[in-house]
Amino acid sequence: MNAYLHRLFVHPVKSLASLSVSSSFVSRSGLLHDRRFMVCDAQGKLVSQRTVPKMASIETALQQPHVRLFCGNAGISIPLSPEGEVVTVNIHGNSAQGIDCGNDAAHWISDMLGVQCRLVFQDPNVLREDKGGEVSFADAYPLLLLSRSTVFQINQWLGGTGCSVTALNFRPNLFIDSNGLPFQEDELVGREFSIGTARFKGASLCSRCSVVDVNPATGIRNRELGVMKTLSDWRRMRDLGNGVFVGVNCVVVNPGTVTVNDPVVFH
Repeated sequence: MNAYLHRLFVHPVKSLASLSVSSSFVSRSGLLHDRRFMVCDAQGKLVSQRTVPKMASIETALQQPHVRLFCGNAGISIPLSPEGEVVTVNIHGNSAQGIDCGNDAAHWISDMLGVQCRLVFQDPNVLREDKGGEVSFADAYPLLLLSRSTVFQINQWLGGTGCSVTALNFRPNLFIDSNGLPFQEDELVGREFSIGTARFKGASLCSRCSVVDVNPATGIRNRELGVMKTLSDWRRMRDLGNGVFVGVNCVVVNPGTVTVNDPVVFH
C-alpha cells in the first residue's frame, strides 16, 4: 500500500470543531495541542457531541500564546497554558487532573452551547494514561488514522439516503490517501509505520457512536439521514463485541514531526 499524509487535524478542545494544520510535532500523548482542553459539567463530567452536538459548530484557531474559540461573530481567547484551580474531571468513567480556565471561559462556552459547563485544561504536571498509554483528554488513544478511500466508500453506501460525510464526521488526526481499497487501514492494527520523523503503531479499530450523525458544519444531529445506521449494516463486527468500527487508533512509538504530503512508510 503506497500512501501519504493527505490532511492533518488537531482538536484543541475535545469535541469542538476540527482544525486543519500543515505540520505538527507528535509526542507520546499525540499531536501538539490536540485535545488538551475539554468541556465538563459542574461535577467534572465530560460534555461532548454525544449529548451536545452543537459543540461541532464552535471553531478553534491557534494564535500563540492563545487558542481562540469562536462561533459566528462571538469569540474568546484562552491562554494555551492557563493557570487556575486544579480540578478532577471524568472522561467516560476515567478520572484525570485538569486546570479550570476560569469564569469568563465558562460563561462564554455556556452561552454558546446553552448548557452550564466549564472549560478545563489538562494538567501538564500529571500524566494521564489509558489503553493507549500516555494520552491527552482523548478517549483512550493518542491518535486516530483514517483513509480517503474509506470515506469515499461510506459515501457510496450512503448514496441512496441523501446524506454524505467528510473526514470531519470521524474526527481523525492522520487522514491518509493510499489510492487503495477502502478500510485497508484496518491492516495497520499491530503494525508499525512512519510519517515524517515520527513512528506509530496501529493499536485497535476505532469503535463508533452517534457523533458520526452530527453535521460538522452546523452542529446538528440528524439520525434520520442514517450515517450510523448505514455503518451498522456494513461495519458491525460481532467478533469485536458487536461494535461498529471505522478508522484505526494509534500509539506513538517514537516522537517526531509530521507534515502534510509526507509519505507513509510501512514497517
